[in-house]
This record gives sequence, C-alpha cells and structure tokens, in this order.
Amino acid sequence: MNRQQSGDPTTYGPYSQAYGYDQWGNHTHREGWGGIYGTYTNDNPTFTSNRQNGLSYDGSGNLANDGYQSYTYDATGQQAYASGTALTQSYDGNGLRAKKVDNGAATYYLRSSVLGGQVLAEINSAGSWTRGYVYAGGQMIAVQAGGVNWVHQDPVTKSQRVTDNLGNVISVVDLDPWGGETAASTNQAFQPHRFTSYERDGNGGDEAMIRRYTGKWHRFYQPDPYDGSYDLTNRRVSIDMLTRKTIRSISETQVARKWRPQVATARLCSVHAQAQAVAAMQEHHLTVETASGERTHRVWSFG
Repeated sequence: MNRQQSGDPTTYGPYSQAYGYDQWGNHTHREGWGGIYGTYTNDNPTFTSNRQNGLSYDGSGNLANDGYQSYTYDATGQQAYASGTALTQSYDGNGLRAKKVDNGAATYYLRSSVLGGQVLAEINSAGSWTRGYVYAGGQMIAVQAGGVNWVHQDPVTKSQRVTDNLGNVISVVDLDPWGGETAASTNQAFQPHRFTSYERDGNGGDEAMIRRYTGKWHRFYQPDPYDGSYDLTNRRVSIDMLTRKTIRSISETQVARKWRPQVATARLCSVHAQAQAVAAMQEHHLTVETASGERTHRVWSFG
C-alpha cells in the first residue's frame, strides 16, 4: 500500500511538502523534501510586480536567467533557447512547437488540429518516425515506440505507469504536485509527456503549448498570453498582465507608458496584420479609444 510504517524514516515516500501563497497565487513559502527539492528545503520566495525576486527577467516579463540556465525568446515571445542542454526551439504559425534540438538531437512534431494541436508523432532529423501517441477524449492512452505501450494515469496525482503489450511496467512517472520528478520515477524519459500533457525536455523545462512551464519554480517562464488581456469589444477595459491591474479609459499616454510588450504581441498584431512580420519589426499595431471616445490607430514600437 506504500504507507508509512512504524520505524520508517521521516522522508518515507516520494515527497512531503507544504506551501504558502500570496493573493496572486505565487508561492511565498515552500517547505519539505522530495520531488524537485530532493533533500529538505525551507524556502520563502518574494515577488515584485509578479516577478520572483532573485531571478532575472527581460523587458517583456519573460524569465531570462534563474541562476541555473539562461533563456532567450523570439520576437513573438516564444522561448527560442535554453542554455542547460543547448535547447533550441522553432514554432509554427499557430505558436506551437514544430522542432526542437535538445542535446544535439533534432525532433520534429506532427500535430493534430482535431485534438487542439496535440502531438501525434515525433520524427528525427533523418525523417524517420520515432514515437507516436494515441488519445481518447484528449487523454493519452498509448505510446507507440517499439510496439504499442499503454499509459495508465492516476486521475488525482497524475502519476503514470506505462506497460507493454504483456502488462509489464516499463516506465514509472511519479511527480510532486507541481511536476517535480521524485525518486520513485524510473525510465521516465520513455514517456516525455509527464506533467499533465506537458512535454518534458532534457533541461527539465516543460513545453506547455503556447508557453513554457518550470516545475522547479512552480510557474511559467512567460506571462499569460490569454486573449482576454485585451478586450476587443471594449477597448476602455484591458488588463496589464504584469501587474494584473485593470486599465480603464486608455489614453495614448497610458498606452505608451503602461502597455506591456507581452500584451501587445502577435495576438494583437493579428487584428491588423500578419503577426510575425509585425513582431519581427518590433512594432505592434493597436487601436486606442481615448477618454473622449475617439478611436485612433497607432503603431507602437517596443524595440
């Protein structure tokens, strides 16, 4: 039953952790052992404008350096490089990862529009099929690699067991609540989609489709790209995703001073022009309604 018994060490089991949060949901207290922590830790991170102090960010609010790796981003805000395993990433027109080179090995992705962009197959640099995925109702149920292997996922903890066609367990994925690997995991690289549906890369980061997630810091690398950060039906009410404050009666002066580059990204650009072409020029088209109700069209540069 994997339950702690009398005489077992206090570090019994894959993890034991406690958390505290601020009003924005940021972790302000992290204590325990196992998972991403390994041995015992008692951490009390602090935040300023929704950024964790001690980490470095670029002007758009993307994580640039966490003390372990450095990261760079393309003009649309997608992570292009991570230094840990020299991970380079390329994306399609929908912002989904189309290719990665991790530790020198290239992987290309074949995705399904019916399944919302989920990966159906992985192809190597030689054009050979290397791994396939089978879904039911959006949940992965099988991995095709050296035969058909079945994925069994705990509905609560999201821990996984992968079995071959004979029922033998060939991979164990056991994570802490925030996606950190625990000592109970074995041969987990066989099934890289470990934390929910995110794909884990060699540098420990997770590809979450549209942006990246890190279990080490329990947060995403990039600000929220949610379309609702700008209300196209009511241009007087929008959200500053860095400070998470509502901006009302937006004037041209307010836009120039307060609008964040990561909000005026490709999603806004698509209203007026091809997103990538505009972003490549480091310019963003924005229709502004002034306090007097007059609508004007401007091009704002964040270069």
